[in-house]
Formats: sequence, structure tokens, C-alpha cells
Amino acid sequence: MQNNSQNLCQNEEITLLCRKKLTINGVKTVDYFSDKVLKLSLLGKNLTITGSEIKVNSFNQSTGQFSADGNFISITFDGEKKTLLKRIFK
Repeated sequence: MQNNSQNLCQNEEITLLCRKKLTINGVKTVDYFSDKVLKLSLLGKNLTITGSEIKVNSFNQSTGQFSADGNFISITFDGEKKTLLKRIFK
């Protein structure tokens, strides 16, 4: 039997292409967006994305699919000190 944290992340996927095209699966709500900041709620987590010229392309709440274009600088889960990009590009 899987524990609860494994069940929560099964449908989450973040893809960032060339720091320009962002797609995320498993998004419950878009809490805030501007051309510099996105705040999203995923299954059990909050996510903050920063950058410039950010434009939301689509969000389907029933499927949890989200996409945006822009110049992305950081992706941070609440409570973590390192951004996702810093952990990937050590």
C-alpha cells in the first residue's frame, strides 16, 4: 500500500523548456498571477514561480493541466529554501 505523500504526487509533473515554456499537471487552483509571479496550488502543495513577461496560456481545473510562457527565473515550493532550478543545476 502506498503512503499518502506518494498518492499526492502521482499526478504532478512540471516541465520547463529552455526556461520559456512551462507546463504543469496536477494544479488545483491558480491563486495569483501577474507578468512576474504565478502562485499555484497543487495537490497538497503551494508553488511560486517568478520571472518576467509571464503569460498564462491555459488552465483546465478539471484535468489540472496548466501552461504558461515567459522568461522563468525560479520555481519554489512553499517551505523550501532552494528553488527547483537551483537543485536541478547544482
